[in-house]
Amino acid sequence: MKKALLCLACALVFSQSALAQSKIPRFEAGILLGEPLGLSVKLWYNQFSAADASVAWSFTENGVFEVHADYILHFLKFDFENGVLPIYIGLGPALRIGNEWFIGGRLPVGLSYIFDRLPISLFGEIAPQWQLLPGNKFVLSGGAGIRIALGSAD
Repeated sequence: MKKALLCLACALVFSQSALAQSKIPRFEAGILLGEPLGLSVKLWYNQFSAADASVAWSFTENGVFEVHADYILHFLKFDFENGVLPIYIGLGPALRIGNEWFIGGRLPVGLSYIFDRLPISLFGEIAPQWQLLPGNKFVLSGGAGIRIALGSAD
């Protein structure tokens, strides 16, 4: 575990200067596709850290409402001809309201593709969740989506 955290810290430090040269949007809003279906926003603090949040509604689980918010670190970035692909890890709370409710935390790991010439980013993530209340269990969630940049860091 210590080696994994050390590798993550080194990747973050070495990729920080490369991310600083990228054109990263400052605020994005869009949709979270799949089950549940919802809205997603992302606020970039700088070129490698951000916060995201989603509110979603499940149509297959008797109308369950879900919400989560995460602090995100983009620790590795790949440049392409038409955009940039940062990989991220995060941490944040999660809440579900409905017949089967829970309060817990999540650890999302994902990637997003940010287009250079379009105000669009695509994202996908897998997020292990620790559901603390009412029971204590782990579940795996995830999602994919599209966001539109509404502001620029430039």
